Amino acid sequence: MAYTDYLHILDGRLRIKVPEVKRSPEKALQVEETLQSLNGVTHVKANPTTGNVLVLFESELVTHECVVSRLKSIDCFNVKLNSPHQSRAGIGDVLVRSITELLLERAIVALL
Repeated sequence: MAYTDYLHILDGRLRIKVPEVKRSPEKALQVEETLQSLNGVTHVKANPTTGNVLVLFESELVTHECVVSRLKSIDCFNVKLNSPHQSRAGIGDVLVRSITELLLERAIVALL
């Protein structure tokens, strides 16, 4: 993938790793405010600890491509990512991370 090493898309839901958000509460806030202004976006959470951005949206009004394009317009995805040879997570690590993210997402949605 050209701009990120992690992207998960479902209808009306996008989770994407944005390197510029990691360790930058200011960039996380900018991302949240920018994406929230898109017509059809219902929820945005940019996490400066993980660099993940979760976007919930009405797919009839906005597409995931539009969300990614808006991120690029505010200078996201300019940080050089590690090559696949520099960072290899085992299948167990990936599974644990995926389950943890799913549980956190469900908790957030339940709070809405």
